[in-house]
Amino acid sequence: MSDGSRSSGVDALFSPKLFAKSLMVAIFILLLESLFFAWQIYLVKEAEAEAKRQERVRNIIVGAHSLMQNLYAAGDGVAKYGIKHQAIELARYEEAKGKIPQLLAAVKAVLVDQPKQAVLFNEIEMQVNKGMERIAEYRKIIDVEEPEAAAKIGLEHQARMQGLLEGLVKDLMEFLEQEKALESRSPAVLKARRDESRLLLFSGLAGNILLALLVVYLFTGNISNRLKLLVENSELLQDGHALNTLMEGRDEIAELDQGMHEMAESLRYEERMVREAEEEFRTIIEQLPVGLLIISAAGGKSAYVIDYANEQAEYIFDVQGEFIAKRNKENGLVGKQFLELFTEENVGALDFSELSRKERVLLKAKTMGEPARTISLELGLVSLKIRERDCYLAIVVDVSERIDLENMKKAFVAMVSHDLRTPLTSVVGFLQLLPAGVYGPVEERVVSEAKRSEAKADLLIGLINDLLDLEKLKAGHLEMHRAEVSLEDCLDNVIDNLSELCEERKVNIVFEGCRATVIGDSDRLVQALGKLVGCFVRLVKHGQITLLVQQGAAVSVRLLAPEKLFPPSICDLFFEPFQKIDEHKAVPPGLGLALARALLEANSASAVVRVDRSATELLVQFN
Repeated sequence: MSDGSRSSGVDALFSPKLFAKSLMVAIFILLLESLFFAWQIYLVKEAEAEAKRQERVRNIIVGAHSLMQNLYAAGDGVAKYGIKHQAIELARYEEAKGKIPQLLAAVKAVLVDQPKQAVLFNEIEMQVNKGMERIAEYRKIIDVEEPEAAAKIGLEHQARMQGLLEGLVKDLMEFLEQEKALESRSPAVLKARRDESRLLLFSGLAGNILLALLVVYLFTGNISNRLKLLVENSELLQDGHALNTLMEGRDEIAELDQGMHEMAESLRYEERMVREAEEEFRTIIEQLPVGLLIISAAGGKSAYVIDYANEQAEYIFDVQGEFIAKRNKENGLVGKQFLELFTEENVGALDFSELSRKERVLLKAKTMGEPARTISLELGLVSLKIRERDCYLAIVVDVSERIDLENMKKAFVAMVSHDLRTPLTSVVGFLQLLPAGVYGPVEERVVSEAKRSEAKADLLIGLINDLLDLEKLKAGHLEMHRAEVSLEDCLDNVIDNLSELCEERKVNIVFEGCRATVIGDSDRLVQALGKLVGCFVRLVKHGQITLLVQQGAAVSVRLLAPEKLFPPSICDLFFEPFQKIDEHKAVPPGLGLALARALLEANSASAVVRVDRSATELLVQFN
């Protein structure tokens, strides 16, 4: 970066911030405008004051003329009244007499700011008052003296008034000349004001020109060069190159340049973190226990090419170990046709648009090892875009062992159903006939043992039946006939089925009936509720169980025992297979409770058990 493209350190150090510069310019402009505005206000006020003075002068002149006229009218009216004794002349006198004090007061009021004129007018006022006093004296003489005597006295008064009037006229003329001199001065004052306004306008124009030159110097000199450097740094930042040396100074441009350098450093740090995150993510992807494939979808089925495969995917398809280690694209999965991995009967089912809308599908695939094997895969597809390309993320899980295990389970269930339950049924039939003497007389000890063996065989057959029902329910093969079911009928059937057990255990089931109905399979509900109530019958010691049906927003069945039948820790495990419920084994471990919960869930119901110090409750709620 050249020295010409940036300001020197000293200039930058002492250069104010942009805000300060703009503030100084604004203050300077406001100062000039304020001075200009203040001077204009001053000139306007002076013009207004001059106009008011002119108006006062005119009023004073008019008032003085009116004063002379009224003084003359008063004297003339009295004189003519003394000769003719006419009322009209007396009225002229009285009217002038009333106006003269008003005119004196009006003229004195406008002479407040003219002390010299005020002094002269005070003398005029004294002479006017003396004249009015003499005219008033003559007025009185006219009313009391004879006409000849009044005329003689009037001549004497006229002689005395002559000197007074001459002095008054002289003072009034001097007063009027001074006022006219003030009036004639106004044009010169107005001309001076106009000259001052013209000078002010030219001065303001010159100040604005200087201000514009100052702004040009500030913003096109120092600031423009620094802005160019800032633009250059932004272009370098955009291209990912190193920035110029950090700009010196303390103004906003320098702060912005510093922020840009910090941004560049932050971006470099973020790029490093992104690379590390990508490496970490790649490591996680490689170590996932499921196979992941990225498949390009540039065209038809022939374009379904594998772009990426993690180690688990290579392992699933039995890629040789050396290829896994080297990640050789030519000998691994990358670059191969995705459809070639599957058997011919499954290729037709690989509709990518359809599969991407499903969670997963079960397919047969071929391994790449020698010899090739057929494996069972669960395949899930997710459509996505990578760099504007349509792709699919394939998730593959080898379920061959699980499929084999399920086949073994099916074979075991079939074996239990046909090879174990049938002989046990025959054994139970033999044990039932043995005490009846069908096979000849037997001892009492043999009969007792036969009944005990029959009970154990019945228990084993029940366990087998529960196992078969549970497996059918999980596989969705258990027949269910859903309809509206009366809970009272179901519970009555449960109580009837458990009557022998209740008599044996000396337990009384209290049920007062109900009118509630639910939707479900009546036989399966009797089977599930029977196993739950039978468990309580075997556990209770005090001889009574209560069945309550509550109907509100949902229908629920409550099974209450007035004692603690098992520890609270058993509540979470109550419905687990082969769970030991009590220490005395009154309820043998098996699948009965697990089957009961499964049957309830198949009929849109749930079950939960609670235990406290003095009672045990089992709640079945229908949704």
